[in-house]
Amino acid sequence: MIYTKLPWEQLERQEDKDKCEVFCKALAKKESLLILLEAQHEYKFDFDLDKYAFLSVVMAKLCRNLDDARLRLVPDEVSDTEFWRNYFYQIELWKQKQGLPSKLGDIIAA
Repeated sequence: MIYTKLPWEQLERQEDKDKCEVFCKALAKKESLLILLEAQHEYKFDFDLDKYAFLSVVMAKLCRNLDDARLRLVPDEVSDTEFWRNYFYQIELWKQKQGLPSKLGDIIAA
């Protein structure tokens, strides 16, 4: 399955869609979250860049700050795969915290 829907398009209420879109765009300025190691994630997240590649291109075009952050961080701080894994992980984490459906799995035992 290849993901093609924007993260906020998957939500039902317009209020949630609007908040999610704002969060997705603001996330580009939170570089510390975009360079996390996978071991720093609190929840399991089954990420496959091939499934998110189309959505990554679309998001980078929609949000110039995101594309700029990627150019600054990849490959010196993180790999392209790590960058996008962190980006989509943070979106799913935000959804979960809002009580919305999320693709996150179980908490990773410490």
